[in-house]
Amino acid sequence: MKSVLERIRALGSKSKGPVIVEIAGGSGSGKTTKVASRLKEKLKDKAQLISIDDYIVGLKRVNTLGINLDHPASVDLDLLKDHLRLMKFGKQIDKPVYAFATGERAGSERVTPKKVIIIEGLFALNKKVAGEGDIRVFVDAGSHGRTIRRLIRDINRPNLFSNPQLSMQYMTGVVEPMYKEHVAPTKGNADLVIENDYNPQREAESTGILESQRKYKVSIGAETLRKAGASIIASSNQADRYYAPHDGSFSNTGEIIRVRKENKRIIFAYKGPKNPSRVAVERNKLEFEIDEKTEQGMASVYALQPKIIAKDRAVYSYRGLIFSIDTDVCKTENGGVTELGNFLEVPVPKSKEGLAVLASLLKVLGIDESAKILKSYDEM
Repeated sequence: MKSVLERIRALGSKSKGPVIVEIAGGSGSGKTTKVASRLKEKLKDKAQLISIDDYIVGLKRVNTLGINLDHPASVDLDLLKDHLRLMKFGKQIDKPVYAFATGERAGSERVTPKKVIIIEGLFALNKKVAGEGDIRVFVDAGSHGRTIRRLIRDINRPNLFSNPQLSMQYMTGVVEPMYKEHVAPTKGNADLVIENDYNPQREAESTGILESQRKYKVSIGAETLRKAGASIIASSNQADRYYAPHDGSFSNTGEIIRVRKENKRIIFAYKGPKNPSRVAVERNKLEFEIDEKTEQGMASVYALQPKIIAKDRAVYSYRGLIFSIDTDVCKTENGGVTELGNFLEVPVPKSKEGLAVLASLLKVLGIDESAKILKSYDEM
């Protein structure tokens, strides 16, 4: 950010017209929130921020062309180029206004150019318009970081993709392939590249869900559980497969991408790095159901790892506390099979009352609380 401001000041002292700053990057790279918006805040009334989204030709036209909103033909780059040239000479423009609610343009607004004009969007450095910029910035982030940011963003805002399965499907099936074909190559048109990769320790907290659980190695039958007052709720066979970014970065961050096959369901889970804890395994988490097509599309972002955890799971309730008994847990990795055994897995309650119920459960089952296991199955 500092280097961009320094360049603006240097050019502004020499130029009579406005300084045009073009900021490009993939969806979820942070080009809007981390760079363009902060730049506007720093410059205050001296800057005009324009989103390339307003130049989208409309969904009807996009559908007629047989493309998608992540294709450069979905944006009227010719009109944007004309507008940039007019503003260079201090001329006003009638900028289109795009309404995401309808998928079409909703009129226009008069824009009077200021000392700095910030243009941000996927195609801000497309060859049609890159030559109009005085300062050309590309915000770079890895595919995993852009994917998780986009998922969290879509889930936390009310739009079409607040359905996480649709968001994941669109991200892996459309956004990432279009990025590789049409956005990433424009990095070569940049004067300045800003690295803004995903920070899992900080950003994973935005999921809004903290999973906190313990495991205990047990050998407990259904009759013992019944006599203890636990009632069974559901049972299933689970097979968990693990993925990682193609660059292998999970070896440094401790994140998990897991796809679980459970009966006829396919469940995607993202888990952030472990939070420091001596009493439970704590991770921020995203989890939702996906379909086979979405899982297949994950190959554009992630590589399948040679690791599978298989188990039979029975879910029980004890005085309102939900826990699982996992039997015949097996880990398959690099052609070898390791039998891990049987386990009780329980979420750690936050309330004193819940902790008292957990203590009671462990007592009636004859489990020593100090024997807790703070590892996930794939770490065993």
